[in-house]
Amino acid sequence: MYEMRKISKAFGDKRVIRDFDIAITPGSHQALLGPSGCGKTTLLKIASGLTKADSGMHTFPGKGSISWVFQESRLLPWLNVRENLEYILPQTLGRADRTGLIDSLLEMMDLSGHGSHFPRELSGGMARRIALARALAPEAEVIFLDEPFTGLNPELRWKIAEKTFDYCRKRSKTVLWVTHDEGLAADFSDDIHHFGLRH
Repeated sequence: MYEMRKISKAFGDKRVIRDFDIAITPGSHQALLGPSGCGKTTLLKIASGLTKADSGMHTFPGKGSISWVFQESRLLPWLNVRENLEYILPQTLGRADRTGLIDSLLEMMDLSGHGSHFPRELSGGMARRIALARALAPEAEVIFLDEPFTGLNPELRWKIAEKTFDYCRKRSKTVLWVTHDEGLAADFSDDIHHFGLRH
């Protein structure tokens, strides 16, 4: 069980999180739902160890292998799409396995014909889907997703979300994700944690 208890965080005089509690069963998908600027991203960074809380405690599940999708896609601009995915794969994978995994992820994201494209040649929504594929590729135990479907039209957003969470569920990945989309949170989360001023 992954737990966060009484987590609080302030930046100067602005308190963004107050006494937040969450318990996550490994393999479950948990959504942090709330408006922009309410502290969801900060909580996600605390959960993953990128930011320290001012107070409270938390424990991390399993061996702690994690993967991230940030609000910015953060693709390496000097590498093409395939090379961006190749870059984060474990060296223990054989060449055929690496190629097969990249092919399947690109197909899952409806981007099979874009492997040779560079980030500058992608639309914002396409770059977002590559960032998602890159987060799924390393087979991390825990995946943190910060507004992962931003920039996708409603139909594509639901389609890619369904594929992403189905992929994670089949591999028993724990997912903690941030969204302000109530519909997506309801469709693809085991639990929804409403986030706002009360925290």
